Amino acid sequence: MIKYKFKNDFEIFFNEKKCSITSIKKNGKELIFESLPFFSIKLRDKDNSSFIISSFDFSFVSRKEDLFNYKNKFIDVYLLFKKIKKGFRVRVKVKNKSKYVIEWIELNSFGLNPKLKDEENGNGEILYPYNEGCLVSNMARRNASPFPFIEPTYPSLGKYSIFPNMICSQFICYIGDGYGIYFGLHDKNRGTKHIDFKSCPNSIKIVNRIYSNCNYGQDYKMDFYAYLLFFDGDCYDGMDFYKKWFLRNKIDNLVKIEKNKDLPSWYKNSPIVLTFPVRGHFDTDKMEPNKFFPYKNSLPYIDDFASSLDSQVMALLMHYEGSAPWAPPYIFPPYGGKEMLDEYVGLMHEHNHLVGLYCSGFGYTIQSNLIKSYNKEDEFKEKGYSRLMCSNSNGEIKSLICLDQRKGFDLCPCLDESKKLWANEISKLVKSNIDYIQALDQNHGGNSYFCYSSNHGHPPVPGKWQQEESKKAISLINRPASLLLGCETAAAEPFISKLQFSDNRFNLNYYIGMPFPIYSYLYHPYVNNFMGNQICMTLSNEPYNYSYRVAYSFICGDMLTSVIDDEGEIRLSWCNELKVNKKVAVAILKNLNAWRKGKGKNYLSFGTMIRPIEVQTNNVSFKTEDGTSLSIKGIHTSAFKYKNKKVQFVANFQLNEAVVLFNEPHKAYLSYSSDDFMLSSKISIPPLSAIMIEL
Repeated sequence: MIKYKFKNDFEIFFNEKKCSITSIKKNGKELIFESLPFFSIKLRDKDNSSFIISSFDFSFVSRKEDLFNYKNKFIDVYLLFKKIKKGFRVRVKVKNKSKYVIEWIELNSFGLNPKLKDEENGNGEILYPYNEGCLVSNMARRNASPFPFIEPTYPSLGKYSIFPNMICSQFICYIGDGYGIYFGLHDKNRGTKHIDFKSCPNSIKIVNRIYSNCNYGQDYKMDFYAYLLFFDGDCYDGMDFYKKWFLRNKIDNLVKIEKNKDLPSWYKNSPIVLTFPVRGHFDTDKMEPNKFFPYKNSLPYIDDFASSLDSQVMALLMHYEGSAPWAPPYIFPPYGGKEMLDEYVGLMHEHNHLVGLYCSGFGYTIQSNLIKSYNKEDEFKEKGYSRLMCSNSNGEIKSLICLDQRKGFDLCPCLDESKKLWANEISKLVKSNIDYIQALDQNHGGNSYFCYSSNHGHPPVPGKWQQEESKKAISLINRPASLLLGCETAAAEPFISKLQFSDNRFNLNYYIGMPFPIYSYLYHPYVNNFMGNQICMTLSNEPYNYSYRVAYSFICGDMLTSVIDDEGEIRLSWCNELKVNKKVAVAILKNLNAWRKGKGKNYLSFGTMIRPIEVQTNNVSFKTEDGTSLSIKGIHTSAFKYKNKKVQFVANFQLNEAVVLFNEPHKAYLSYSSDDFMLSSKISIPPLSAIMIEL
């Protein structure tokens, strides 16, 4: 047993024989509830069979300073477990003595309290980089949600907790009462990882898995360090570990928004996104033309919104595909013909509006469930397209993506033919002078789905090849730099420079916890996304429901969104029949976007998010679909730094005045267009508006 002690009163015991952390104490209080294997490795065969070997299945061979050697009949493991100032730096090398492929390596495992702080006898929260950031404080609720821990396997699900997909960054934190444990995978290559947390029999385990990118029989050697750090502080202190690493190891071609000459002028003018279909009203509706077909029928409504909101507007169209809605890869010609779309785009530009289009990512549709006449079985067979699809190890092909809308498969982007099939179709839309294309809807974060094929030229397991090949496919789209691309869920870290305007999904986090602005804290100077269509919004229909979510997007520094119907009414979210009070919606959108265009522009468009100061105010309540009651502050707040100035925004989403208290007086600007301020520690914020204070 080896004892490690740290200056911040953390004490760790490591059983080198079993390779397990058996005790973590903070100020003498035990944090370990279950002894777990420190590492596990999954081996896979060509027939899809697989098995997991944990450190408990190995024999201890030797220790030489910080290097530990373990032996099993299939593999040998060399573990670097090196003490540093605030924790440990960890790396492994695996000698493969078998015929199998090493699929993944899991590190830094141990068992924490099985309950989180909002459960009886629970403690702590999980800071989780899922859908732009989430803070989870009830494990039972997460386990019972539509987004529980799921073992990733083939075929992929969009909701898997995979980086770079719905997981944006390579870290996760356990946050206790004034302390935290940081789990970081500081990989410059940004390869595929499973970053998650799960219930074990007597504990919660943080999951840090690295997909190997290996071939059958090949050894594995980590070319980066995993970090296990113990710190005093909160979520912001945890995020700072990763932020410092990211800023020293930025992705290629990443340019700050303010200096990015390739971005179109509208990006810095903060347009409001209005999204709507031109056929049907919901995703699985009867796909008949609605009142916004022909497309130009929407123009009077767009004009009215732009005038009422005093903002430029982007119309983001759904169900315009001439093939069938959500039926990739084919789109062209648009429903009604290219001439109709061209006419619409021209008219929109004449009125100073923008046009965007949804597309459906790396997929191939055999049969549309929405347009029964759309069937590609003959083409699929005649051209042998099965060879292009993501497959299992034995060549079997399946897909679980958008089953209500289509039957089909997932394209593997490693093959040049797959890349061209997808990119050429999207490139056809470019000729219509579109401003934005959500090219990778359904490919959350921008990455491809799992493929285990041995015939595509990539390793037969997930790995860094996925994001490398996906980026190559994106680069094949023939477009001017001013036409922006995006995906569903904010672009994960390796895709930020290629997907610079994406459809956020923070609203999904209410199923398991509360949104927390991890993405904005790390990446805001480089990318502004938009609020998104808010599909699967789970909050109860309070009068402030919509304004609450708008205000959250605002304080994250993202652009704002409304889902509208063909009568110009605002819906609560996509695929939701409930309508929002239009007067309320227009007020919050206009008032908050005025800050983005006015006095707050440099901070909200270009600034770096920093730790906010405490703001006291009244609470409001929501319920979620599972019956959970949420009591939350009646304001949203965040802070930004731009050059040498620091400010904090406080947004009141309520339909009545909000009184806010600070610990000391601050200069407070009540107007987005005036230099007048008041110096006070108590401020009344009008309904559906915001203030800015100097820090």
